Amino acid sequence: MTPPSTQDEPDTDTDPLTLLAGPGDDGRRPLLALDRQFASIRASTTEPLIGQMRLLWWHDALAALDTAPAPAVPILQDLQRHVLPCGVTGARLAEWSDLWEALIDPTIDEPERLAIINRRGALLFDALAVMHGATAPGIAVAGACWSLADAARWSDATPSQQDARGAAARARWRAALAEPWPRAARPFLLVAHAALTDTRGAAAALRTAGFMLTGRTALFGAR
Repeated sequence: MTPPSTQDEPDTDTDPLTLLAGPGDDGRRPLLALDRQFASIRASTTEPLIGQMRLLWWHDALAALDTAPAPAVPILQDLQRHVLPCGVTGARLAEWSDLWEALIDPTIDEPERLAIINRRGALLFDALAVMHGATAPGIAVAGACWSLADAARWSDATPSQQDARGAAARARWRAALAEPWPRAARPFLLVAHAALTDTRGAAAALRTAGFMLTGRTALFGAR
């Protein structure tokens, strides 16, 4: 099967994940590109079997990165060159593709879907944390919050799904606030907050600066 084309760069004004990978960040940007690739497959799939076949191609290609040179696919080459040497294995990335494959399954119910969306964000943030050199128990929780908030805005989400995903995201946010946030891990909580609120301006900038300096989660208030 021919691999899907790589995705365009994200809009830096609207994508909270760009807080975790700026220009020239060769390590984390391929991980974000891979998530966008999977999201694009899910969003464009009209026949579940075809979408699952495309994701199976990615699963096998990612798993093979641990033992063989990457094929001529830029995302795979960048992952092997910049991500695997840091300790994120191809097998771990292949597990991520399995989650997206499950999201295409029309037979799963919404609680199962919520659990998969939750796991998608936790896996992405854990992998990014390895690249970031960050460790904190709240990173996976912040990833789940970001992923649920992101999924609440998917164009095919029904109003009830939007409400359920938004409520689950806010629950993960409250759980994340209860965790300690050492300096290296703080950008991950900022991404979760940006996904939940989509706020900009001077007040948001001051809150961000204050949290990065102090780690005080009370600066965000309650949600």
